Amino acid sequence: MPPPPAVPSPPSVEDRGGPSLGLRRSASPRGSGWLDDLRLQAHLAGRYRSTALFTAELGGALRFRSLFVRAGYQLPAEWTLEGRPVQVTGVPLGAGWQPRLFRRGPVRFEALGAFLVEHLTVRRLDLAAAEAHSFVDLGLALGLAVTLRLPARLELGLHLEGSWFPAGRTVEVPGGPSAPLSRLATQSVLTLAFGGGR
Repeated sequence: MPPPPAVPSPPSVEDRGGPSLGLRRSASPRGSGWLDDLRLQAHLAGRYRSTALFTAELGGALRFRSLFVRAGYQLPAEWTLEGRPVQVTGVPLGAGWQPRLFRRGPVRFEALGAFLVEHLTVRRLDLAAAEAHSFVDLGLALGLAVTLRLPARLELGLHLEGSWFPAGRTVEVPGGPSAPLSRLATQSVLTLAFGGGR
């Protein structure tokens, strides 16, 4: 008896011209990974110290998700120490955490906490031959931030911060008075950032 005719197998997905589920992957959009969590930020800040000293600051920051590092330059400001004019400049550095509290549409609300390191330089202005004196102060900052998401991956933000410097480094005028530069300070910061996928 002759063998029964072979039954042809149904055409595979590849034979029908369709995509192979085992060999091909669907083309789904993918982000740039960790680059989507990076932000470059510039800031302009005004700080009022407890010794009636107002200073302006220019600087920038690098953010990765909720973590950040920042640096700035404190523009020269004049402080009167018991009638003697003193010029104060500085380089503030900081590193901290800025977690999101909640979000409403394009507006993001965040808390802020940071460790601060400040390199300050003071010099008397009433003596032509007066030398500049520098010192380093350490502190902590807490605050709130409100950020508005703009087109082209830009963000505009406003930070309100309070700073505490436990040591309260003392400024001494040779042959004259001395006083702590500040233990407490408040700061308003206007920021403009680029980057971030969220």
